[in-house]
Amino acid sequence: MSKIKSFFYYNSWIIILDILAVNVAYFGALLIRFYANYHIPNNLRLYLSLFYKITPIYTVLAIVVFFLFRLYNGMWIYAGLNDMNRIIMANLVTSIVQIVSSILIVGRRMPISYYAIGGFLQFLFVAGNRFLYRFIKMEKKKIEKSKEATIPALVIGSGDYGRKVIHHLDQNTPFHTVVIAGNAIGRNMDGIPVVSLNEIEEQIRTKDVKAVFIADDTLTKEQREAVRKAAGDLEITDYTGYFSNLSGFIPVTRLLEVAVGPVTLVVDGKETQFTTAREAQKSLTQRYKVKSISSPRIELENGKTDDSWVTEYQNETGEDVSFF
Repeated sequence: MSKIKSFFYYNSWIIILDILAVNVAYFGALLIRFYANYHIPNNLRLYLSLFYKITPIYTVLAIVVFFLFRLYNGMWIYAGLNDMNRIIMANLVTSIVQIVSSILIVGRRMPISYYAIGGFLQFLFVAGNRFLYRFIKMEKKKIEKSKEATIPALVIGSGDYGRKVIHHLDQNTPFHTVVIAGNAIGRNMDGIPVVSLNEIEEQIRTKDVKAVFIADDTLTKEQREAVRKAAGDLEITDYTGYFSNLSGFIPVTRLLEVAVGPVTLVVDGKETQFTTAREAQKSLTQRYKVKSISSPRIELENGKTDDSWVTEYQNETGEDVSFF
């Protein structure tokens, strides 16, 4: 009983909106179908009487279908593609329910355009009920951020990974991407111009860039060094592998760039101590696979990796690795 009360407590507002959505959608479909030249024909009155007979049962069935497709108890501020897919499938099922219920209840079908227009309007309303809140929150956040002082930044990477980093910077940091350096030269990504890697130094100067973020896992060691040289004294953050870490992967470069204090590397059994992580990073002349990590000791072994510089790591010792 408590679960039922909890369900209606948290979902009463969205259920009320859905009830309005399914009814307004098909009522609107009738008006669109028949209302023309400021005149309501007699057959519209006939179909309205049928509509009123269908509506109560259809409303209940539609809410049940939405429940079965898990359109309630959702955290709609984080609504995404999977949620949209469920909304689409739920509306397809309710469209079939609308057709079947009208035939069974009143013994005849409504106009085909009624089903088509009503189903489309219902989808817009039901999806809007759930995604509008997220949209308003995101726009509010953008407006609030636009009023604050933002730091112009340059992102290296015009692919899907670069897009993720740009969105992360825009939503969670004071940095605002003003230019992207990548392969899609001459095009725009999210309204931001994409330039060649050779233009980094010029873009930093002309756009007053204050920070550089690397978000391209295909960059070679030489290209990374060229980026660092072009950036000069600017802050550089390597986001390569940042989101991959959630799946258990991390780049060696990322480990060393965020490590603090002395670092001991063990490469193929040979132990070398470095006063800083930066010195340890410069000593690496090839790609390595992370064998184990024990603060502040990092043990490496030769291992074949792809050009993404992303290597799988495993904390075999179970010791604290909070120094990263």
